[in-house]
Amino acid sequence: MTSKPDSSRIDLDSTLASLESELERWEKARGLGEGLPRAIYVSTPITSGPRFLTWYSREGRNLRGDKAAYWRGMRADVILPNRQAAGNFIETLRWQIDTPIIDPSVLDIPTWEQEDYHRFWLTVLERHVRRIIFMDGWAYSTGCSLELEHAMHRQIDCVDQDFNPIDLSRALAMLADAVLTTEAEGLSLEGPAAVLGRLRRSLDVKVEERLLYKDQVLDQLARSANVAQFVSFAPRSLEIRFSRIAGHSANFHFDSLRSAVSALLSNSPEGMVNIRSFDPARPEGNPFHRDLCTIDEVETILLSLSRQGLYTIVNERIDIGDGGVSGVAHRDVIEFAPDATPRVVDEPGADTAYLPFQTGMRLLEIVYGGRPELEGFEGARVEFSVHPRPCGWNRMNTVIWQVEQRPGSPLEVRPRWPNRFSRLLGDKVFGLLLAHLEGLPVPRTLVYTNRNLFPFCFGRSTGSGEKWTRTAPATKVPGFYPSVRGWYDPYRMLTDWRDFLGETPDSTPVAPLASVLVQEGVDARYSGRALAPENRTWEVAGVAGTGEEFMLGNMPASRLPADVERAVLDSAKLALGRLGPVSFEWVFDGSAVWFVQVNAIKQTRAQKPPDKSVEWQPFYFESGRIESFRAAAKIARSTGKGLIVYGNVSPLSHVGEIAEVLGVPVYFVKHE
Repeated sequence: MTSKPDSSRIDLDSTLASLESELERWEKARGLGEGLPRAIYVSTPITSGPRFLTWYSREGRNLRGDKAAYWRGMRADVILPNRQAAGNFIETLRWQIDTPIIDPSVLDIPTWEQEDYHRFWLTVLERHVRRIIFMDGWAYSTGCSLELEHAMHRQIDCVDQDFNPIDLSRALAMLADAVLTTEAEGLSLEGPAAVLGRLRRSLDVKVEERLLYKDQVLDQLARSANVAQFVSFAPRSLEIRFSRIAGHSANFHFDSLRSAVSALLSNSPEGMVNIRSFDPARPEGNPFHRDLCTIDEVETILLSLSRQGLYTIVNERIDIGDGGVSGVAHRDVIEFAPDATPRVVDEPGADTAYLPFQTGMRLLEIVYGGRPELEGFEGARVEFSVHPRPCGWNRMNTVIWQVEQRPGSPLEVRPRWPNRFSRLLGDKVFGLLLAHLEGLPVPRTLVYTNRNLFPFCFGRSTGSGEKWTRTAPATKVPGFYPSVRGWYDPYRMLTDWRDFLGETPDSTPVAPLASVLVQEGVDARYSGRALAPENRTWEVAGVAGTGEEFMLGNMPASRLPADVERAVLDSAKLALGRLGPVSFEWVFDGSAVWFVQVNAIKQTRAQKPPDKSVEWQPFYFESGRIESFRAAAKIARSTGKGLIVYGNVSPLSHVGEIAEVLGVPVYFVKHE
C-alpha cells in the first residue's frame, strides 16, 4: 500500500490554518480571548441519508450498471438537495446567533480522499467546536457517524436540527435504526455499523430516568465556556470527581478533600466559596450554602450533605454585588437581576428583568460593553452571570454556571419594569434603552451610573448639536429631579445631586440617583406626553416648544396640529406593539417623534391565555412551596389536568422546569 503524497498533508495543514485564522479574526473583532472552542459545527449527510434511500429504491438500484447515469441521478436527487437543506438551515442560524458556524459541506479539495476529510474535520471538532448540530439522516452517513463517536468520547454537546439533545442512548437507537432500514433495501452501512459496534463495546450504556450530574456538566462546560473555579465530590465517600482550580491542571488529582478546598480558597479572589448540592434524579431545589471562608466549615457542610446522599460542588465566590447580573436563559427568554445568583429566578417576588432573549442580549451588550457568551446553547436552559470585569476559570466577563438540554416551546413575553435591573440603571435609562432596542427614535445618550459600570452609550444623533444633562433616579419620581440644559459634570451631579433640589418638603422621599444621562437635545417644535394602554384609546397631549412648563403642570395643553398628533399616535401604536402598555414623553422636530422618556403602565397580565381544551386547577405559590408544587404537578399529570400558578414566580424558575419535565400544562398569573 503506497503512502499519501506530502501534498495531501500540506493541503490539510494549510486548510486548517486558514480556518483557524478565520476563527481568530472573529474572536478579535469581538474582543474575546483566544483558546476556548466556540464554533458550532453542522454535521450533515451528503451522499446518504433518507433522500438516498428514497432515490435508490425508486430508480438508483436500476442504474447500477450505468455508472454515469447513477451519479447523475445521485447528484440531482441526493447530493444537491442535501447540500441545499444544510445551506438553508445554516443561513437561518447565522441570522439568529453571533457564533462561528462551520459548514463542512462547502469544503471541496480535489486532491483529498474521504479519509482526508474525516481526519481534517475530526481535528477541527477537537480543537474548536463546542456543539455539533446533526442534520436529519446523519446516522446513515459514515462521516457524521464518526463525528458523533468523536463527540461522545470528548463530551462535545450534540443536538439534532430541532436542538433536541442526542445522548448516547438516543444515538445508538438512531444508528441501529439506520443500519436496519438500509439492510431492508439490500444495502449495508459499513461506517455507521462499525461506529455502532464500537460505541456499544466501549461505553457502558445505562438507560436511566433523567439523571443530571451537574458537576459533569460543569466539567464538560469548562472545555468550551468560562466557569467559576470549582471542585466536586461524590456523596458518602466524598471522593473528588471533577475540578478546575487555577494553577492546577484540569481535574487535578488532589490527595484529600482538605487540600482541594484549600487550593480553591487560596485561588478565589474573594477568599470565599459557595457549596451547591444536587441529587441526579432531582437536580433542582437542593441546599445551597454561601460565603464560606474556612476549610473547617466547608468540610462540616460537605459531610452533612454527603450523609444525605447529595453530590456537592464547591465553587469560588464571585462577587454578586460588582454591578453585574445573574440569571437564566431558556425558551427564547432571558431573565436576570443584579446582586443575585442564577437562583434568583426561583425566588418568588424576585423582581427580575424578564425579556425576549435577543432584546436582553443586546441590552446587556450595550451596558457591559460586550455581548454575553450565551449563544450557541439553543434548546438548553443556561444559568449564567455577566460581570463588568473578567473573572472565573478563563478570566472572561460571562460565567456559565449550568447548561441543561431542555427544549421547550418559546415563551411569549413583553418587557416589564420597574425591576431590580431597571433600578440599577435608573428607570429613565432602562425605558429609553428598551425603546432604542425596539427601533424607536431615542436621542443619542451617554450614561454614567452610580455603580461599578463603565459609561455606555445608545440612541441616534438628533443633529441639534445641543446637550442636556438629565438625572435618573432608581424609580421614577415625576417632576422632582432636575434636568440641566448643556453639559454638567455627571460624576459631580451623582455625588452632589442635593445641590440641584433646593428646599424640599420633609415628606418628599429623596434618594440618591442611579445614573446621570448626557443626551443630545432635540430641536423641539412640539413636546408632550402620550399614553399607549392595552385596551383604551391612546391619549396625546402637548404644547409648542420644549414643554418643560407643561410637564411641570405650569402650562395647560394646547391643541396640536393634526399632522403632529397623527405622528405621535403612530409612535404610540409602535410603542404598544413593541413594548406593551407604556406612557412616554415625546418631542417632535418637524419630521420625527423622539422618545425622551418611556415608562411602563402596570397591568396584571398572564403569560398567555389558557388552552380551553385543558381542565385547569389553581395553585397558589409562596416561598418554600416547591415540593408542594412538585406533588401537585404529579397529581395533575396523572389526571390529565393543567395548573394555573398564582404568585410572583417566574416561568423560568424550577417551578416552570418541574412542569416541563413532567409534561404538565402550566399557566402563570403574576400578582403585582
